[in-house]
Amino acid sequence: WSSDVCSSDLIAFGKVADQLLQESTGDLRVAAVEAVGKLRVDAAGPRLLQLAGTEVLPGPLRASCVRALGELAPQGIAQRLSDWTDDNHPAVRTAAMEVLVKLQPERALQVVEQATRSNDLRERQVAWKQLSLLPLPRVLERLQEGLRQLDAGDIPADTRLDLIEAARKRQTEDKLISDWLFEYDRRGAADLVQKYRDALQGGDEERGKVIFKEWTSLSCLRCHRVGDEGGYVGPNLSEIGAKKDRQYLLESIVEPNRAIAEKYETTVVLDLEGKTYSGIVNFEDDQTLRLLTPEGEMVTL
Repeated sequence: WSSDVCSSDLIAFGKVADQLLQESTGDLRVAAVEAVGKLRVDAAGPRLLQLAGTEVLPGPLRASCVRALGELAPQGIAQRLSDWTDDNHPAVRTAAMEVLVKLQPERALQVVEQATRSNDLRERQVAWKQLSLLPLPRVLERLQEGLRQLDAGDIPADTRLDLIEAARKRQTEDKLISDWLFEYDRRGAADLVQKYRDALQGGDEERGKVIFKEWTSLSCLRCHRVGDEGGYVGPNLSEIGAKKDRQYLLESIVEPNRAIAEKYETTVVLDLEGKTYSGIVNFEDDQTLRLLTPEGEMVTL
């Protein structure tokens, strides 16, 4: 949505917003919720409150409603946020926590601290991130406590990285945190696999898909194939998780030359005219050599 939407567009959208929120389903309904929040269609507030409080609706939809309400900040939102931070669905609790941090930081602190100990992975991840955003002295104490718990092995492996990233955001405010991070980075300086070991667990599957498929700076699909998408220069990753452990995958990403997958070693050929070719051997006999180049082209020599 453009930031320069004109007032007439807002008025027109406002007239159909309630109908979309009430009658649409699935992704269209979620998109309508997100739109009224970004465009701050205040008239949609009552409908959003109703949807967010309807427990039979899908949790992600209700969570979107809570976030949209955070943009509108209608009257009565404070009490409803308290209710939603105790909701049965973790997505709703997480959304309520994010809005509470934005609207009422001091009141949010206890909720966020409690969420860092949640049994739900995503809730814990978001809690550490939200904790780092709170401009309160107690945050530094909780981060110190979290790092001590990490050293003692009491932080789940799938949220160690989230805690460390939260600590980095506040390290300039606290010497203990800064010193801990300095030592942590020193241990990983000589070994890339060691440096990224805390990325072995946790993460965000949906964000990972976007990075793998859409980030042109990485171009993962240029070489690797997943399902019906991608190239053939590198190993097919469709079932890689069932064949290799996380340690192997991490090593392959941060130090790809440490262990090259069988049949994917790069071969360099110098012909009689002095021209150099490099790629993966696709076919070879006494007369012919076919190389698959990094660009995905087949060269026959």
